[in-house]
Amino acid sequence: MKKVEKAYFTLKTFKVCVELREKVPKGFAENAVGGCYDEPDENLVFTVWFKGGAPGLKIIAHECWHLFMTVMGYIDKHEHTFEELNSEVYAYDWHEMFDHILDSLFNMKRYQEAFEEEAEN
Repeated sequence: MKKVEKAYFTLKTFKVCVELREKVPKGFAENAVGGCYDEPDENLVFTVWFKGGAPGLKIIAHECWHLFMTVMGYIDKHEHTFEELNSEVYAYDWHEMFDHILDSLFNMKRYQEAFEEEAEN
């Protein structure tokens, strides 16, 4: 099986890469189970990754938050209040991103195999 399985989706005008990895990528703590790169790559692709086969919803939600803040920070550099960030436009954008990440993971072969294995045990 591949060491890294990838899926892509579009958010706003950017591409997002969701990776399901066998190992933690360089630059992250060895015990990390997920992460988000601080900047997009040279093609403006933002990447979020998860280690293992079937990350839990808490891990997915946590990394989705980091990815969302990274994308929003790239788009808009000015400071925001929590009151402003609590608006529906941000909630719907985060919700859309979370849905895309879940769909990407759920459709990955590695995730499906790990989920089936966990269900059997």
